[in-house]
Amino acid sequence: MPLIASMLLTGAMVLQGLQEAQGIPIGEPPLPEDPFKAFFLLTYSPLVEEVGFRISPIGAFLIGYLFLIGRRNEAPLSRAERLKILILTPLFPEKAKRRLGVKTISDFGLKQGISLGEWIMLICTSIVFGLSHYLYGGGWEIGKITSASMVGLALGIAYLVYGFQAPILLHWFFNYYFSAFDLASQLHPSIAAVTSTLEVTTVLFGLAGWLAFTILAIRRGIYAIERRLKKG
Repeated sequence: MPLIASMLLTGAMVLQGLQEAQGIPIGEPPLPEDPFKAFFLLTYSPLVEEVGFRISPIGAFLIGYLFLIGRRNEAPLSRAERLKILILTPLFPEKAKRRLGVKTISDFGLKQGISLGEWIMLICTSIVFGLSHYLYGGGWEIGKITSASMVGLALGIAYLVYGFQAPILLHWFFNYYFSAFDLASQLHPSIAAVTSTLEVTTVLFGLAGWLAFTILAIRRGIYAIERRLKKG
């Protein structure tokens, strides 16, 4: 989770930097002037937004989808088992899939472990998440749509892979984590250096993650080409 969070933050920063370089404004979050009210808002908003934008709509879709697919793959379920699946699905989609004999991401990867319907839900909820920041976010500008949609897509995938807690924790990382240190620095200026060090370390950690990801992707591509050449 720390690696995913750092990579996601770095990716969002690069995207926003590219947009601003092209004259596409990002804007600022419409926070109260009182730092404690602002901190409170940043603390509870991830929970509300993740339940509203991701866990509820994607979870509701998964309940219907998994029960439909599960009927084809498994013997009829008892009432108790149906109730377990009903509760488990929106909380831990991977566990619900495994119980019903549906392909999981851990076993088949993102390409085969996420169905077409799930991808459609991920994309739609991400776009709605991005648009909501611009249309109802107050201080956010049009450039926020792209970055928020990208982050929303990553949060949705994290939800499918790890469960309901993953997107909430990642969203808290963006909202709460740095805000906590910023507020602490305002109250105790002596720790401002600690806050700056943490921010730089997080970005460097994210860059290292993207570098490792790129190297692994290149190696996998070379391996796939070699296999095709051998078969040819």
